[in-house]
Amino acid sequence: MAKYNWSFLKMSHSDPLVLSYGRDGYLRSSPEKCLKSVISGESLKAMVSLVSYIENMDRLKMIDGPLISFRNQSVSTLLISRDRYLSNDIEIAVSGDTRTTEFYMERVLEAMRIKFNVKRSTGIEASDLLEESPYALVIGDEALKVYGSRYRILLDIGYEFSRIFQMIPVYAVSTALSDSTVNSEDFFMKTDQFRSKCTYDLSDRLGISGMIVSRYYSNLSYLPSKSTKATIDFVLSFFRQ
Repeated sequence: MAKYNWSFLKMSHSDPLVLSYGRDGYLRSSPEKCLKSVISGESLKAMVSLVSYIENMDRLKMIDGPLISFRNQSVSTLLISRDRYLSNDIEIAVSGDTRTTEFYMERVLEAMRIKFNVKRSTGIEASDLLEESPYALVIGDEALKVYGSRYRILLDIGYEFSRIFQMIPVYAVSTALSDSTVNSEDFFMKTDQFRSKCTYDLSDRLGISGMIVSRYYSNLSYLPSKSTKATIDFVLSFFRQ
């Protein structure tokens, strides 16, 4: 029997989601641990990165539930440098938590005809990644912290993907074991009432402008749609090639 009903990602984009869930019986952890939790049966349902779901489709199924997507600027998927401008033939440090954003970045840079090399890193923070390479891909809170720093923001990857491919980037989906039976839930339809609180709390915690955090939560969507399905099919088509 599962220990948890849900596993949610331990990132600020999921704060309104967890508050909307509003009950016990959930785990909150990293993308890697959420994936392990649902595959092991520790969690009945889990939000995992889109790429992780696709890589584990033999064991997981996508279920009716929330997803993580952003309209327009994601604000929290950034290609940065200390002081360099975007140029050709660049090396980019990435962490293990950026798999799906890394996929979008690769598509964007290919469309822009920019040659690049990805360097895997155990670091997560911008400062650690930029110690290893002149450029870095940062996501989530680490990306939001950049707005209060002197690092140079070169691209909002989510926005550039939307602009170039005319698709809404999807970062995480709801999953369960492929042979399990789970009930659909609609708690994620009630997240709007918690966004103001989350905006204030996140702005205070990170010490960045409330306007930036407000834009972050305003552009965030948990609702599946025809547009998000089109993106999921697009990403899936690359892995089936």
